[in-house]
Amino acid sequence: MAQYLFVLLKVLGAVLVVLVLSTIPMIVGLGTPAPLAAIAILFVAIIQGAFTIPAFTPLRSDQFGGDKSSNKIGAISTIYWIVAHSVVYLASNENEDKGVNVLGGAIILFMGVHTLALLTFYARPFVAVTNWIRRRNTSSKLNKQGKLARQQQLDQQKRELAETERREKARFQCRLLYDRYASEIQESLSRKRFDDYLKTYLSDSHSADLVEQRAEELQKMILDFFEGSDEAQPQLSLEEIVLYYAAERERISLLDLDVDTKAAMLADLNAAEDKAIRNLRRP
Repeated sequence: MAQYLFVLLKVLGAVLVVLVLSTIPMIVGLGTPAPLAAIAILFVAIIQGAFTIPAFTPLRSDQFGGDKSSNKIGAISTIYWIVAHSVVYLASNENEDKGVNVLGGAIILFMGVHTLALLTFYARPFVAVTNWIRRRNTSSKLNKQGKLARQQQLDQQKRELAETERREKARFQCRLLYDRYASEIQESLSRKRFDDYLKTYLSDSHSADLVEQRAEELQKMILDFFEGSDEAQPQLSLEEIVLYYAAERERISLLDLDVDTKAAMLADLNAAEDKAIRNLRRP
């Protein structure tokens, strides 16, 4: 409240000072040579601006932007502007024979400075437009940043999905190889131990590169167990082989993977089935 009263007093004081100064051009124009009158009016205009502009400037701030009283001050000042400049204009016409051309130019300058002072108060619409442009630019920048962030998030999701598929394929190849030789190596590598290994060392908590590396090591270990077993041939009949690989195809079809990954896994499965059948038929 105190700050508002201080601004109010400044504005009213500036209006009174300018009201007094507004009579000087008429007085000067009555008996002074035109060049001196122009200089005097220019000096008065500068003084008027020095009083009026600082007085109106605080009313542009957000603190007074929506204050009805500040709008009243602006309205009163506008009325004063019309009255004062009308008087100055009429006075210049009355003294046409005393250098009205030069004096009129000086009066126009005088009116311009006062108008500039009032515009500092009524500049809020222009400030609003400026703020709107700034908000629009900021919004455009935020939209670009949002699109970039969404694209980065989408790329990250694609990378994570690709890594998930790689891990799933590596685990599948290990399961496929273990199931093929389970009867020969279960004493050396039991099903529980095999599943625990997958859960611990080939889980999604590890990177795809590490899972693939460990999957290769596990497959090599399974083959080593198989080659060192007493029976180095699968103990499955043709019917059992067909049923087993049919079940694996069904399991692959239920996996939440893309078409290309499923196709690659099915190709590996078919190759393994063909090899198992060839080994079965080998004398």
